[in-house]
Amino acid sequence: MKIDVDKFFENCIDGYLFSDLENMMTLGPIPKKKAGAVGYPILMTIMSGMELLGTLMQEVVLSTYANGSIKTGEDQFVQFWNNYLVKTNNKYKNMGSSVYNLARHGLAHQSMAKTGVIVTKQGDDPEYHMMIDKNSFENNAVYLLNINVIKLFNDFKESYKTFSEQRRVEPLKQRVEDRLNQIINADITMSNIELAPHYHSLSTIQSNSPTSTSSTSSSAGRVGSRTTLRPVIPSEADSDN
Repeated sequence: MKIDVDKFFENCIDGYLFSDLENMMTLGPIPKKKAGAVGYPILMTIMSGMELLGTLMQEVVLSTYANGSIKTGEDQFVQFWNNYLVKTNNKYKNMGSSVYNLARHGLAHQSMAKTGVIVTKQGDDPEYHMMIDKNSFENNAVYLLNINVIKLFNDFKESYKTFSEQRRVEPLKQRVEDRLNQIINADITMSNIELAPHYHSLSTIQSNSPTSTSSTSSSAGRVGSRTTLRPVIPSEADSDN
């Protein structure tokens, strides 16, 4: 299946990714609490978006370098960080790999950033954003990395505008098309081979449930209605052209 690249970006990046971020940016703490401003989810979504865009920038087939070594999500993330985000603010220079390891890993796996990472959402203040502080804690040196998600989001949005313009012309245009088709078609293959047993297992569990008859019939409408909310991967066959 060949993917319609423009529709993919319209639906999944300009649509879902940035619409989610724009909506999260409007949220503040829960009344009478100091929590709930969704700083962590914003940071995680931005970093995931950067990793995807960095993946689409790759010149060669995904997962391996020319010398055969394995590519990682960190490589893809740093690719976008260095080529686009840094150009919005030189403060980001040479920080991509460290930010990925300090912020992304903890959030993705334990819902907590690594020790020393401070995520704030209080004004677009460039002074403290990405600043490294060194404090003393129980006679040990403790380093603190300050990340202001408002500033990071605005810089990400600005850097994406540049990427969005450049992806429409060579050499980036062909790279993005090749990598996107590779990702989607690999995912389809995985769904057929690796993921199908898990869905089959869940289906078997549900069918053996005492309430399977009523739940299946009552959930059919809900499942059908929710599919319109999921990112739709547009193919060229769906194009109006």
